[in-house]
Amino acid sequence: RRVKRPMAQDLSQVWAEMTDMTKETELRWLIVRVNNNAAVEFVSSGSKLEEFTSALEDTHKAECVWGIFKVFGVDQQTNLVSRRSKYVQVNWIGPNVPAMKRMRGLSGKNAVNAFFKSTAVEVDANELGDLEAKAISRKLLGCGGAHKPVFYDFGNGVEVQVADL
Repeated sequence: RRVKRPMAQDLSQVWAEMTDMTKETELRWLIVRVNNNAAVEFVSSGSKLEEFTSALEDTHKAECVWGIFKVFGVDQQTNLVSRRSKYVQVNWIGPNVPAMKRMRGLSGKNAVNAFFKSTAVEVDANELGDLEAKAISRKLLGCGGAHKPVFYDFGNGVEVQVADL
């Protein structure tokens, strides 16, 4: 279910909810844009990866926006399950973005990086094929520590086994 929050100041609250490790939340993704004053503004958020990719493809074809989505690195042992949150930043330049807007989009990336400091990996994308779970899992595996998860959970039944990478 996609949630639209109209006020820009809600971004800090949405990010806090998404990253709060003490509470269960369905919130798995958010999308932001950078305005003409280089301020990061909240656009939308939701709980399913399909909603995230649909929002990028359907709503933001002619825009530069940035998305963050949460993936869990899951370590499943006999008597213990550990779920570690990993945040993936998507730098989306829609396929219908004119060349001059593309350049402005690149400069907005600095403002987004300054706001979202705890992302594990960044993915530059201008089509949905750039957001395949297996490719993102490889990037996550490359930035992880010595203890690897058993699989990455992208939500809604989308899991990538580390052994398959």
